[in-house]
Amino acid sequence: MEINLSYEQLNNDYSMLMGVLGASVSKHLVDEHLTCIWANNYYYELIGYTKAEYEARFHNQCDRYFETNPEGWRILTKKIESSLAGGEKGYSVYLPMIHPDGSPFWIKLQAVFTDECMDGHKVAYTTMVDVTEMMLAQKEQMRAQQNYETMTREQEMLMSALNVSVSSHLIDEHFTCIWANEFYYKLIGYPKQNMSPCSITMPMNITAITRRAGT
Repeated sequence: MEINLSYEQLNNDYSMLMGVLGASVSKHLVDEHLTCIWANNYYYELIGYTKAEYEARFHNQCDRYFETNPEGWRILTKKIESSLAGGEKGYSVYLPMIHPDGSPFWIKLQAVFTDECMDGHKVAYTTMVDVTEMMLAQKEQMRAQQNYETMTREQEMLMSALNVSVSSHLIDEHFTCIWANEFYYKLIGYPKQNMSPCSITMPMNITAITRRAGT
């Protein structure tokens, strides 16, 4: 049985499918406003406005929508300009966004430039997905790494001030040193730059440390 669907039916089905997948799809003029020509329902759900509210308040112009988020607009326009200047077929960018209630969120926006032109402007299709959880997890990971590095530096400074050697080793046949504080090298009598990790073996370390300790 042959099934013929109209363009409008296909468009509605595609819009619904992308919404189920949590993806916003929209069509824009690549003009100074990045004017929105068409968008699926999830586009409006993602940014927090109904279609009627978006059209009445922003007149389908993205620059107006971004008036409360100048940093996001700066990042987006800079990416568009560099992509066009480089002759690229599209672009991908992570953007900080702001809900109508002022709460922040993050999206990943991907766009492709088409060969279509309207009113003398290129036309682009874009998709947006919410990546807030991923960005928050990355920020938390970076914060934890920075805290760890800060703590390590402070511990190293403290141990050096107390004339205590601190080092980290692989438990292999060489007891290979993979990290050590400055006093470690001062204690064994070798500058750090003259010693490769593979040359720092257990017999040498034990001999140097015990001799200088007077044992």
